[in-house]
Amino acid sequence: MIQFLNILFFFAAFILLLLVSISLPIAKNIKYFSLNAKFEAGVIASGVTGGVSFGNWGWCTTDLVVRVLGISHTEPGECSKPKLGFKIDDRLVDLLHLEGLQDAIDDGLTFALVLNPIACAIAFLAFLLAIWYASRKTRLSAFIGVGVSLLAAILTTIAFIIDITAMKIAKKNVEKISDNFSVVYGQTTWMTLVAMILLWFGVFLFCIVGFRGRRQRRKETY
Repeated sequence: MIQFLNILFFFAAFILLLLVSISLPIAKNIKYFSLNAKFEAGVIASGVTGGVSFGNWGWCTTDLVVRVLGISHTEPGECSKPKLGFKIDDRLVDLLHLEGLQDAIDDGLTFALVLNPIACAIAFLAFLLAIWYASRKTRLSAFIGVGVSLLAAILTTIAFIIDITAMKIAKKNVEKISDNFSVVYGQTTWMTLVAMILLWFGVFLFCIVGFRGRRQRRKETY
């Protein structure tokens, strides 16, 4: 029973990390954070309201509402082409007055963007090794499975720490630059947290199943 629970934990962690790794603009409902902007010039009833959300492979904007002398014009939202990183389009920078914010949101996040897919791949390998151990129950499969799952848990923990730290730094930097911007956290940080917890539980169960099974088989031999 424990070994099947172990497999389930690894599979669930892999799915969560996979969703994080293919986040916006590929999976448009999953994002690292959203940057909302609101500029108003009350005297002439003009301003711009809109936002941009960032994922592992780019960004997507909300509908941008531009008001000039009280007359509103809405530009439909759009997404960047899938590409690793947070490079913002120059037209979007001009429209939402994002000058100077590229560096503010980029610090530390690039490493997290690369680390999450790596952790996802190793979590999938841990899932396969857990299945291998369940079918073979050998010393080799136990040692390799525990080692790989431990590596997946460590990498996911590092990814979560970087994610949450980078999000806080980005929020602080952006709101320091202007009161017209606000940062809202997305789902990816918390999905990484849940995956991290599942992986550490999986490592613990793998150790119980793998090494307790070895001791029991050794007793039966003698």
